[in-house]
Amino acid sequence: MAKMSTILKFTFVASLAQAHFTFVRLAHNGEWQAPTQFIRNKTEPFEERSTPNTNNNERPYNFPTFVSDYPESVRCGRDNMAHAANTEVLRVKAGDTIEVAHT
Repeated sequence: MAKMSTILKFTFVASLAQAHFTFVRLAHNGEWQAPTQFIRNKTEPFEERSTPNTNNNERPYNFPTFVSDYPESVRCGRDNMAHAANTEVLRVKAGDTIEVAHT
């Protein structure tokens, strides 16, 4: 059985990780495409409905959702389907290579 201190260390390190990236460009078979081509608009920034005890209601999409926020405040991927029809599709074949640049 794992030691409690090991579990606590893992929990602390895991809480520092973030799973949000902003992809800005991609390369297909070594050829870099135009910035944001094939990348869906994620509607950043957006105006947050005023919440009690806050003075900053405009936040980027990857800011955390705070306990004082309203239920509709979850922002990861917020309203991105509204831009789906305007996003180009990159066709790839087996063996093709893809590289991404992110911020």
